[in-house]
Amino acid sequence: VMFDVSADLATITQNTGHGGGRGGSSTDTPVTGAEADKVSAAVTAKDSAVIVTSVRKDPDGSYDVLGAKAGSSVMFDVSADLATITQNTHPAR
Repeated sequence: VMFDVSADLATITQNTGHGGGRGGSSTDTPVTGAEADKVSAAVTAKDSAVIVTSVRKDPDGSYDVLGAKAGSSVMFDVSADLATITQNTHPAR
């Protein structure tokens, strides 16, 4: 089980959909267009070695960013205001 936690720690949401389809459906929604571009730019500004492959929005307004870095899958948790970007310690699948 995975939990999404907002930057201010006020919202904690159980998210069983992150397991690559195991354990239930995801409540994340795909993000495209200008919004995805803005989130991707925030992540690559923090780490220019990341190649963003997809952006998803969590119910609390924060984002999950999936990508690759040095040949490995990576995932970042990004706050709704794009101010806090944290590399997830569990690799993306």
